[in-house]
Amino acid sequence: MKFERWFTRVTDKFDFFLFRSVLGLLVLLIVTQVVMSNENVRYFLSVVDQREGASLDDYELDRPVVSPTDQTISDEEYYLLLEAEAEVGLTELKVIVDEDKVYNFEDNQVEIRVRKGNMVEIDGSSYDFPIRVTVREASQDIIPAMSQAMVITYGTVELLGWVITD
Repeated sequence: MKFERWFTRVTDKFDFFLFRSVLGLLVLLIVTQVVMSNENVRYFLSVVDQREGASLDDYELDRPVVSPTDQTISDEEYYLLLEAEAEVGLTELKVIVDEDKVYNFEDNQVEIRVRKGNMVEIDGSSYDFPIRVTVREASQDIIPAMSQAMVITYGTVELLGWVITD
């Protein structure tokens, strides 16, 4: 009988402590969420916000971004030598330039003619395995981001990039 009374008393105290702890943590969670919704306070409480860096709006104001809309298509032609990495011949792998010109790979390579502002896509929709396509060579005037581009297609059409020149 003594043990039962002792056990009841201890479990009642533990139940009371557990209920108060859960209730306190719930209130603390709600208060924290309300406080973190304020940007000025969140900056001092959250390490992530301190290390996050400049917002995108500030970044765009300080540094203009080179985009394909800044480029106009010119008459001057450039070349890109593309190479596909696969164990089999890729006769159905295609390169699409501005959604109309189509080039086919021969011996897993293709040389294409492009102009400034062209969009280059790789159509691997005929294959159900990943194919890695890289730019092996490019005209000197094409910016390094395009002359070193790489894309992996897995049965999809993937954007390789836009032709942007210096």
